[in-house]
Amino acid sequence: MDMKNLVTLCVILLSLVACSNDKNDETVSNPENTVVTPKTDVVNEETTTALTNAEQEELENLLREAHEFVSFLSPNPDPAKYIQAIQNERLLSLLKRSCDMGNKQHCLTYAMLPSMPEFMEVSNKFMQGDKSQAPRMLAIVDKMCNDGSAHMCLVAADEFYLNGFQDDNGNELIPKDEAKAISLFDKACYAEIDTKENACYALSEIYKNGEIIPQDLAKAEDFYQRAEQLKSERIKKREQEEERLLSEMRKREEQQGTKLEQLQSEIKKRQEQKLPEQYRTEMRKAEQVRSEMEQQKSEIRKRAEQQRLEIEQQKSEIRRKYGLE
Repeated sequence: MDMKNLVTLCVILLSLVACSNDKNDETVSNPENTVVTPKTDVVNEETTTALTNAEQEELENLLREAHEFVSFLSPNPDPAKYIQAIQNERLLSLLKRSCDMGNKQHCLTYAMLPSMPEFMEVSNKFMQGDKSQAPRMLAIVDKMCNDGSAHMCLVAADEFYLNGFQDDNGNELIPKDEAKAISLFDKACYAEIDTKENACYALSEIYKNGEIIPQDLAKAEDFYQRAEQLKSERIKKREQEEERLLSEMRKREEQQGTKLEQLQSEIKKRQEQKLPEQYRTEMRKAEQVRSEMEQQKSEIRKRAEQQRLEIEQQKSEIRRKYGLE
């Protein structure tokens, strides 16, 4: 993967992490190499309260709005507006409260957001071909990995430590550190959240080939099976999310349909009573309800299609990485 694709993938996956609505999913953890969940203050029951449903929806909307500024599907990506959006005081306040009440995904997002402005700055220089920024890039990626991002642990291992990093003239900017790479692959494979199946596949290949460390086919098989398990769980979660969106769309259609029928019934009564002006007013209301219903349906379909395309993009990156296309 070249650095431009690396940076683009990092930004998109970070924004997807930010938009995640997962709570405390249970995953198999490695007691020696678990990615540490960011530490938060002890919950003070007098000052910290759980988010209300309205606040949870507000938080999800704020995260989604930020994500749209760096999405592959955005017609006008705007990193500056993304930075502005993630520094919104209301967003940070809601994230902190949710984290304090035990939402580990929001703890991860809250810990990583302060690093994003510098990450975006360095990313922009990389995309312009300035490979001299590699050490600075690695420092940021390492920090995000330590903050709890399994994805950034995978990036640090695969793109920097495993083979080192050189500029276009072959000058070494980051020395190879295979032991560090293996440690970070293991960290990402057994992360408490944001677990990466690619890290498990990488470890499976390392133990199978026996070029970096002594060959161990049993471990290779164990890592392969874990990777397959994680992939299966990810696919299942994606299908559940798609079903949730469809169910939400059907529910809204039913609610709007009922409301429309009630309005039409009332209009008919008014018409029978020969009230032409009121009839026209009620017809306009009915048309407005129908228009709102169609707009909501369109937004839900757009969101589902956006998630599908982003997942396909990630799958394509994975296939290219392992030479499957």
